[in-house]
Amino acid sequence: MKIKPEISSRSIVLLGHFNPAIFYPAWLKAKDVEPSVDKSTVIINVVSEGVTNFTIGTETYFVDNDRYQISTTSCPWVRVADKTRNIFHDHLRHTPIYTVGINRDIHFDLGSFEARMRLGRNLAPIGPWGNFGNHLESKDRDLAGGFTSLTMLRKKKFNDQGIIATNRYH
Repeated sequence: MKIKPEISSRSIVLLGHFNPAIFYPAWLKAKDVEPSVDKSTVIINVVSEGVTNFTIGTETYFVDNDRYQISTTSCPWVRVADKTRNIFHDHLRHTPIYTVGINRDIHFDLGSFEARMRLGRNLAPIGPWGNFGNHLESKDRDLAGGFTSLTMLRKKKFNDQGIIATNRYH
């Protein structure tokens, strides 16, 4: 069975030490990271010393003291990687970064509650969960619980220094 995604997005996530207050659409425009910034393409949720979150076109930026994330729902997906490289290689080169993640999120609409529950029970049967699993069943759709997320992890030796690269698919 082939199901078309309702939502598909890609994101780059960096863990390290960041200064959320400098991440602002005007700064990104001045640094030529986001040259098409204007009032019609920007939605600012919050910009502060502790957290910054805004959207420019189809790209959403989230930065707090420990995490930088840029995500997009439109092609070409590589744009978020290019912008991240531009920010941290060309402008914030000395920012400590410890972890890099490249994520793909896909959301499916299976058409009905019953189809969604069938798929969930096939991917994650409730039997092995014992008494807890019994509480996942409910005739009330608002109270029915179960499978909500799937993450696959691939590990690969990156180089001769023993660095392990991981790919997570959610």
